[in-house]
Amino acid sequence: MEYNKLDLLKERQLDFFPLHFSLFPIDDKIIYTEKDNILNWIRTKLAGRFALIKSVSIDSEQRLKSRFTVGFERSSELTYFMIACPFLRRP
Repeated sequence: MEYNKLDLLKERQLDFFPLHFSLFPIDDKIIYTEKDNILNWIRTKLAGRFALIKSVSIDSEQRLKSRFTVGFERSSELTYFMIACPFLRRP
């Protein structure tokens, strides 16, 4: 079994988005049911650093709105995630 050096150093999953990360918003309906599956998929299929962060904003009607965003250090990993992750597909 091969270990990821970033996982061993606990530097792989970040709690912020560096400026060079490629970002992708995830639908709230998907993330609340599949968050653990998505994180597990990222950890097993990809090798670079990433972040999955919940942010809060105010919409046009002055209501609070939460949103999850995933970011990857390598833009190629974002592309692969968007195409191959089975948990992002809607039924």
